[in-house]
Amino acid sequence: AGTILPESIVLITILVVVLGDLIVGRTASRWLPYAAIAGLLTAVVALYFQWDISNPISFLGGFNGDALSVVFRGIIALSAAVTILMSIRYV
Repeated sequence: AGTILPESIVLITILVVVLGDLIVGRTASRWLPYAAIAGLLTAVVALYFQWDISNPISFLGGFNGDALSVVFRGIIALSAAVTILMSIRYV
């Protein structure tokens, strides 16, 4: 479960953002982008702690969490956070 922890954090963040927008409505647009950014940065922190783990494998070898995949997953999470930061003014 530790190998897919960052993806689980992002999934829970997506659920919070979608349900928050669905339940609260238009007034939630003030805090939802910041909740999404916080979730993505939490996933990056979880990726940072996975850096020293030696070749973790999950799903019976179907998911390999080596250092290269940690770098690419971090780049994707940080680029999503930057994209949300750029779009806050337009929401």
